Amino acid sequence: MMFNYSYHIPTIKAKSPYLNFSIAPMPQPKSAQFNVNYANYWGFAVSKKSSEEKREASWEFIIWLSQKDQSQKYLEQVRKPTARRDLIDWQKDDGELGVFAQQSLTSRSWYQVDNSSIELILNDMIELVITGKKDSLSALKTAQDQITQLMQ
Repeated sequence: MMFNYSYHIPTIKAKSPYLNFSIAPMPQPKSAQFNVNYANYWGFAVSKKSSEEKREASWEFIIWLSQKDQSQKYLEQVRKPTARRDLIDWQKDDGELGVFAQQSLTSRSWYQVDNSSIELILNDMIELVITGKKDSLSALKTAQDQITQLMQ
C-alpha cells in the first residue's frame, strides 16, 4: 500500500510491469466532518521578462488550453487527472485517474518553497520509522524541523 499522486502510476508500471494493483480513494478518519485530500499540481505562468508579444501569445495559449475541449484532449494524451469540475464526470470511471479526478473536489494544497526537498524529507521520515532508527513521533518532529528550516 502506498499513498501518492497520479504521476507515479507510470513509474510503478515501468518498475513492475506485471504488478496487479488498484487505486482507491485516500482513507479518511471516521470522525472527519468532511474529506480532505492534498493536491500536487503545476500552474501556468508567463515570465514578465518576456517581450510583450511573447507574453500576449503565451497568455492566449494558456487561455485556449484551459478551455474544456482543449483540456480534455490534452488530458487524454498525457493521462493526467482533470482539475476542471466540468470534466470530472468524463474521467470518474477511469480506473487509474477517476479517483484522483474526484478527489480534486476536496483537495487542498500548501506552499512549498522546494517541493523536491520536502518530498525527500518526508521520504526520509518514513524510512527512519520503518527501519526502526526513530519512533514515529521523533521522526515527525525531525521532518517538521527540517521543513520549517527550509521554508524560512
